[in-house]
Amino acid sequence: MSLLELSEAERELVRQASEAASPQFKNVQQATGLFYALVSDLSTPRPTFVGFYGQAKKHLALSLLSIMRRHRTLGKLSLRYFLESTVQAGYAYAHPALSEYFDSVSGIVGQEKAAKRANSWLTSAYPPVSLNVKWIKGKINEQSSHANFLSSFVAFEPTGRADELVTPFFDDENVVVTNADLLLCARSALIAVDLLLALRRDHGGCTLTELARENWSSLLHNTDDLFAAELQHPVWVARAKRAVEDRKPSGP
Repeated sequence: MSLLELSEAERELVRQASEAASPQFKNVQQATGLFYALVSDLSTPRPTFVGFYGQAKKHLALSLLSIMRRHRTLGKLSLRYFLESTVQAGYAYAHPALSEYFDSVSGIVGQEKAAKRANSWLTSAYPPVSLNVKWIKGKINEQSSHANFLSSFVAFEPTGRADELVTPFFDDENVVVTNADLLLCARSALIAVDLLLALRRDHGGCTLTELARENWSSLLHNTDDLFAAELQHPVWVARAKRAVEDRKPSGP
């Protein structure tokens, strides 16, 4: 397929997902929409926050679109980037001075140093948010951060012939996995909303969308309920059972 044909095929997958409007898709649409529209204006200048907030919004959208277009690994990598951008946005909100990231003597603060500093701040200032971010990033790192044997099989169609190559551009269709990914995306958006609500409470400096807290609480309960129902699917029950078996000590 040409690039144009691939683009049209992706557009069709997005259209189909939108029209199907599963409970999981409706939930993630509402959660990401809340994050997108959460901050309506800033009462004090915070240019570094605006940059990271914009970056977070972009990669949340890219994650959702990738999941809808059946690109699971890309969806997870974009979600991790979203979470990292959110943590940096939070730090920049609480520390709005441009000198936090740049000065005329030492230049721009290195990426690794900035990330370590922001993560340390989040752990100290907002422990529940930090734990949620670490949990989701841990799941992503286990499954999608690097090329691995299991993930290679979502874009491979066995034909029974060792010499035949069939490697589709799109991952295999798996509604169970897609629903879980959509809910993980929604949960990540709501974690970010939780952080921004806390920052507004502790530091002021911005106006939030009307009824933001009420919408957040309702969506969080809905997401948790959908997650709980999803975990009852035989696929996840079997995986949980295998994980328990793997943790059992071996030998006498």
